[in-house]
Amino acid sequence: NTRPDIMTAVIISSRFGNNFKLYHWRCLIRIVKYLNGTLDKKLKFTAMSEANIKERMTTAIRNKFTKKKAAELLNKLGKKISLCIPVNIFTDADWATCKHTRKSVTGIATYVFGNLATWCCSRQPVIATSTLQAEYIALDSGVKEGISETNFINEIMCDSGCAHNMIPYEPIIDMYCDSTNAIHTAINDVNNNQTKHIDVRHHHIREMIRKNFSLSKVGTDKNIADIFTKPLEKKKFLNFASQLMKW
Repeated sequence: NTRPDIMTAVIISSRFGNNFKLYHWRCLIRIVKYLNGTLDKKLKFTAMSEANIKERMTTAIRNKFTKKKAAELLNKLGKKISLCIPVNIFTDADWATCKHTRKSVTGIATYVFGNLATWCCSRQPVIATSTLQAEYIALDSGVKEGISETNFINEIMCDSGCAHNMIPYEPIIDMYCDSTNAIHTAINDVNNNQTKHIDVRHHHIREMIRKNFSLSKVGTDKNIADIFTKPLEKKKFLNFASQLMKW
């Protein structure tokens, strides 16, 4: 699929394939009309300059570590910082959006070298009882996606004979979420009435953040993963679609 902009609409429509109504058919017609009017739009990949790589990795390191440790790591890397591979992950969730199952929807957008590499729109495996839990589960899915992406990159580097160019430290993956409560829950080992019911399998995000994940707040209007959680108004949809595919 090279059209991530229609992924959410297609997935929602596909749920009614065995029992569709007239309005479901009209929805499919709208998707086809949209595709027909955007035949020239494609998913584009562009090269990232060394200066941009250095800037992004420097910011990631400073966000992740203390001022002293960040300075030491930057000094150790030196010019090799341009060999780093910047990975950015945006996560979002729409709470209880499915009217039939009351399950929330997770949206994930993964960028490598500033290009959209993977994207996800899926219902969460459990019913979230709050917006906090839905966003937290989405963060956990984003961490798993980051681990998979890093392993894939390392495999490519080894298979292509570029292992000698690999940076001798764990890569830092920048994650972005628009929920302040979910970020605080992931960073701090809190256990209260809002978090004690969350399955332990989702708490491994805390361990990964201590290692090589950097978690930051992003505004809802700038969280591009929002396009994978629910239908959006036209202006916001076109804005995110143009960012995804670099129109």
